[in-house]
Amino acid sequence: MLALGTDFYINLTSALFILVSAGVPALLSLQLTGKIKQLTLILAGFILIHGSYHIAVILGYQFIGAGILDNVSIIVLIIFGILYLRLLRLNAKAKQKAQKV
Repeated sequence: MLALGTDFYINLTSALFILVSAGVPALLSLQLTGKIKQLTLILAGFILIHGSYHIAVILGYQFIGAGILDNVSIIVLIIFGILYLRLLRLNAKAKQKAQKV
């Protein structure tokens, strides 16, 4: 049997768990509407990109994994955070308007 390092098994386990966990927000987004649906889809996209990073590292594509996919996943996570903050502000403004009326 081919001797593989512990990094291989750690990345394989991480990739499997991460890719399976992407199904939760993806399936949840099928039942949601509006802005929250967009947020769950972006979250699922982030999870899939991060899982792809682990697969690229397993296959030996360090440049694609660490150079591209890692950075893209960070950007998608930042976009998720910005949209989440916008949604919180919109909800807070709507709640204040409802209390004034």
